[in-house]
Amino acid sequence: MLIKKIKSLLQRLKTSKIKDIQSRLDKILEMSEAELAQSHEELNNCLKIMEKEAKRIHAQANGYPNSTIRMDVWFDGVTLANCGEALANFLSDKDFLEEQAKATNLWVNAVLSVCSHYHHMVGPAMIANAEINERMGNSEYTEAAYSAVLQDFECILEYAEDDEYKPEGDDLVALQSLETAATRLIKLNEASGANASAPEIIERIKVVMRKPKEPEKSNE
Repeated sequence: MLIKKIKSLLQRLKTSKIKDIQSRLDKILEMSEAELAQSHEELNNCLKIMEKEAKRIHAQANGYPNSTIRMDVWFDGVTLANCGEALANFLSDKDFLEEQAKATNLWVNAVLSVCSHYHHMVGPAMIANAEINERMGNSEYTEAAYSAVLQDFECILEYAEDDEYKPEGDDLVALQSLETAATRLIKLNEASGANASAPEIIERIKVVMRKPKEPEKSNE
């Protein structure tokens, strides 16, 4: 009963714009690639509305988590991030690179506006955005994105090194993002040798992943 009440409350907290985005997105996610090509304007309109909402949420987030945030703004931000992720994943095997890049941008911006302190949420968004830009040949942007992950996520590795057990759950997701960023930076900088810390980070992650799993807790 309590869970139903919470879900009902969260549903009411959604603004009309977010509900409109979800409705538009539901239709798009049911389209084949051919149908999507014929409805290209509908896709772009949805992206424009999402971009406008991302800017609104960023402004109203008020520098969260360093300051307070309204519940409806936080929930809209999380919902928009989920929408961006869903759209990016939907477009990932289709010939819509620019639209996929916009979707990952929305995903990143929404997450950073309301969940920047959750590395397991930021990491996958940043990596997806960097990967699509790498495919599009935006090398300068790509390197900057991977480098940002390398810099901001090393603290997660340090925590994992201090723990006696192998990371799991959210920490594992964050470390996988860090490993991907380091691996791609090594590949991107084979000639120049920039980001010299990347190989060391990969080796440190390997050591952490060789640790034993945490024993399951007994119910007794």
